[in-house]
Amino acid sequence: MRITSPSDREGDDICLTRDRCSTENLIAALFFTRRALNMDAVGRTFKPLWRIEHGFTVSNEGAHKVLFSFGSSEDVDRVLSGEPWSFDKSLVVLQRYNRLTPLEDLAFDKASFWVQVHNIPIGYRTKSVAEDICESIGEVDRSTIDSECEGGNYIRVRVILDVYQPLCRGRVIKMENGEKVWVNFRYERLPNICYWCGCFDHSDKDCDIWIESKGTLQTTSQQFGSWLRANQTGPSKKNVVRVSGFYEDRPENISTRRRREMKKVPVQTKTSETAPQPEKDISDMEADFAEIPCTEHCDVTSQHGKSASSVLERENMGEFFSRKIREIDKDLGIYDNSTNSAQVENILSQKETSPLFELEKLRNELEENKCLQQSHNSIHTTNESRGTPLQDKTNTPEGPVLADASLQAKWKRYLRTADSFPDNKDDIPATKDDKIGSKRSISKLIDQSELPTTCPMNHILPLSKERKIEFQNLHPAIRSAQHKNHTRWKPPEVDVYKVNYDGAIFAEQGRAGIGVVVRNSAGAVLASLSQQVPLPSTVAQVEAMAARKAVELALESGFSKVIFEGDSDTIYRELISIDPSLALHGHVIQDIRCLVSSFVSFNFTHVRRQGNNVAHALARWAINSPNSTVWLEDVPLDIQYVVQADLASID
Repeated sequence: MRITSPSDREGDDICLTRDRCSTENLIAALFFTRRALNMDAVGRTFKPLWRIEHGFTVSNEGAHKVLFSFGSSEDVDRVLSGEPWSFDKSLVVLQRYNRLTPLEDLAFDKASFWVQVHNIPIGYRTKSVAEDICESIGEVDRSTIDSECEGGNYIRVRVILDVYQPLCRGRVIKMENGEKVWVNFRYERLPNICYWCGCFDHSDKDCDIWIESKGTLQTTSQQFGSWLRANQTGPSKKNVVRVSGFYEDRPENISTRRRREMKKVPVQTKTSETAPQPEKDISDMEADFAEIPCTEHCDVTSQHGKSASSVLERENMGEFFSRKIREIDKDLGIYDNSTNSAQVENILSQKETSPLFELEKLRNELEENKCLQQSHNSIHTTNESRGTPLQDKTNTPEGPVLADASLQAKWKRYLRTADSFPDNKDDIPATKDDKIGSKRSISKLIDQSELPTTCPMNHILPLSKERKIEFQNLHPAIRSAQHKNHTRWKPPEVDVYKVNYDGAIFAEQGRAGIGVVVRNSAGAVLASLSQQVPLPSTVAQVEAMAARKAVELALESGFSKVIFEGDSDTIYRELISIDPSLALHGHVIQDIRCLVSSFVSFNFTHVRRQGNNVAHALARWAINSPNSTVWLEDVPLDIQYVVQADLASID
């Protein structure tokens, strides 16, 4: 509606000057999604992706147009340099806005993409050739550095595309000899497009080609597909590296002779016997040994002087010390079992002349050593008349007797004899302390009055509990060590996101559930998913589908450094293995390996069920909804207590 005749109060008597214009740094955005926009959901989606230090403001301007307000121009530049961005899997076109141009006049027709150019002949695989090939699909940014463009078997080119034109699938190039070669284009972080016409602004069902066919077209007739998406995002996965020269970064490995030539230091000759000779360091000496073969009669000391001899002394120092110790022990006779009186007297006579030893103290020590040796020899000496010290005995009411080979003994024990063995074993009186099974004399250990004579059967359990409590009170460290350490969820490092996944089986309903949750280093939930799927034939297939859904959710959310964690050891081993999986879910494992190459860094870990409670609860929750449900920075109300339990367990 246009007003042609304004009244006096509606006149133009007010003027707005530039100094009153807002100085905020703005970005205008057009969302290609067909769904209604929720500003809270938009803010939660781009908050972990943009990581603005002081935050930003989101304003809904209608017609799927949104204004983002930032505190500095550096934040605006960083967001624009990270294009393309997507919301609800649809493209979001961004444009710098200065508030002077009406929002309705903005075109929103340009977006920057990294385009991978494949199948370029190896001899022509350069940055300039790839940029010339991409001139036909959009405006090429030639200011990119070479390290960002190297991709191994392809070249990356930064191109500004017209989002209202169909994507180019490739281009035919002509060689000098007349041969024609088809070059493929792959687009990194490509959002949803129409597979009938290749445009961004509508889906397959809204395409004119599909509508005009009245649903008669088959998907095999589509000229575009998911194969246009590149597997790798950015130059994080290095396919081209430069290897430095052998002597470029390690000059210390150069031999002594070559180092002398580089430094141009003349080799001095020996003019006199008293002239001082420069000492070589160990690395120089080792290099000379490697260059000059040493003959059988070469003199190391004469060639290398004091340094070589000091090295040999250091090598033989341990052996020399051990040899001296053995000589001292031999002189003292400490470890000699055959020590006799003559040797003792000889040692004593030698030590009497030494002022370093006290005669009386040494004599007492040697006499004690002699007694110990004699006692040791008497214990290990056997006598045919009395048998071995440990004999096979049989328990009888009258006492221990020798076992008879003709009788079947109920049980047998070894009888340990006394501390020393007299010549006549019959002289030893049988006592109560020497019965079978007593390794030592009980009377020498504890008081006989403290031992209970009899204990009823019903008193054994209470008595054992009292003894256990008494022991634990006296040894609190042992009591605390007996507690089992339960598995807990551990947060990732800063700037790294952990994605937990799990599957659940609903056998009665013939369905299965998938649960995924994404959390940061503080344990805060950034995204969660619960999906109900048909029941596969094996449990491992459910876990593999949950792992793939976790990777897809992380990709769609824009996380670059991710840890994927699940409680299935089978799936974990297959994911970290380099061998192809031959199981029924082998194709799912292969899909995951292809998808994870898009991350800057990723890792697979395994955890027990106790450390995967949130993902398991989300998988169980899938029975409540037949569709896939996604929450941003939230989980269902009946699962929030599980998240709080994980937060409470964080150290």
